[in-house]
Amino acid sequence: ARGELHHARTHVGFVRFCSTRRYTYLDAVHSSRDFESARKFALMRIASRQNRGALAIIDLERGEYTNELGQRQKLIKKEEIIGHLIVQEAMIAANEALAQWCKTRGVRVCFRVHEGPRFESEEEKAHFDQFLRQSLSEKDENALELIDSICSNRLQPATYSTEPAPHWALKLPAYIHGTSPLRRVHDLISQMQIRAYLDNAALPLPWGDLSKLLATLDEQEEREQERARARFKKRDEKRFFQQLLEDKNLSNKQTRRAISYLLRQEDEQHKRVVLERVDEILEASR
Repeated sequence: ARGELHHARTHVGFVRFCSTRRYTYLDAVHSSRDFESARKFALMRIASRQNRGALAIIDLERGEYTNELGQRQKLIKKEEIIGHLIVQEAMIAANEALAQWCKTRGVRVCFRVHEGPRFESEEEKAHFDQFLRQSLSEKDENALELIDSICSNRLQPATYSTEPAPHWALKLPAYIHGTSPLRRVHDLISQMQIRAYLDNAALPLPWGDLSKLLATLDEQEEREQERARARFKKRDEKRFFQQLLEDKNLSNKQTRRAISYLLRQEDEQHKRVVLERVDEILEASR
């Protein structure tokens, strides 16, 4: 009734299933009768995490919700939010159940570990957790906005580990990624390990090999994120340069950004164009 899992009843085994229909996120709204139980399930699961003091916030009117790391997500089509929540909560529930099942049996999988926001002391972190729990129970919008701001600056990324450890954003003692083997290699590895355990076979990746593989995957993921940040930065600078050439007036903040942008340029011709434009803007503002 409180939306918590009965871990003693978790059963992991092999099944065959046949898909009889393909749904879209909007079907959760348009075919509401088909999704009535799923909708109740999703909202109940979110409420259960809020009761635990987890960073779980939803706004059905604006199409905003927090993901498993407590990061705020905003949908372009706000009507799709229920569909997204149903999928997310089913995934989180399955991964939570699998994590506890693997932890109890000592199965080495890709545990997802999240230490939460950085604070100077455990006492400060405990005060923050208490403030979060109170804000969620009282639905204090101003406090939740402050929490969102704090988390955006201090929230640490989640990591993978061969050992179960707490997941701060979900307020769980253990969590894994194991439901999406077609799009995430960590989920595929977890399923391979679980399947071997169920078959009473040797695990494909012993503890040492799994640790090395996770470290390698973390390095590759970090490099890919750096490449992505570089692409986005280059795109944003290109857009800013176009804006700089087209806008007649710039605010003080935009002017400072233009000067900073100017100092980073290596191309002399590009630098001269920006400098001339900044001079024009400064002259016009006198």
